[in-house]
Amino acid sequence: MVSLGQLVAGVAHEINNPVSFIYGNIEPARNYAEQLLDLLNLYHQYYPEPGDEITEKQEKIDLEFIQEDFPDLLSSMEEGSKELKK
Repeated sequence: MVSLGQLVAGVAHEINNPVSFIYGNIEPARNYAEQLLDLLNLYHQYYPEPGDEITEKQEKIDLEFIQEDFPDLLSSMEEGSKELKK
C-alpha cells in the first residue's frame, strides 16, 4: 500500500510540474499577445490598404478570427491549467 501511495505521489508530481510551467507562462504569453494584436491594429490604422501579398496572407490565415480568438484561447488555457492544479 505504501508503494502505491509513493507511485501516485510521483505521478501527481510529474503531472503538476508541466501544468505549473504552463500556468506560470500564460500571463506573459497574454501580455505578448496583447502587444502584438495592438501592433497589428496600429499597422492596419496607418496602412489600411496593405497590398495584395499581405491581404492574401491575412485571408489565408483568417487574421480576424485569430485576433478575436487568441485572447479567449489563452483564457481557456489558464482555466484548464487552474483546474489541473487543484
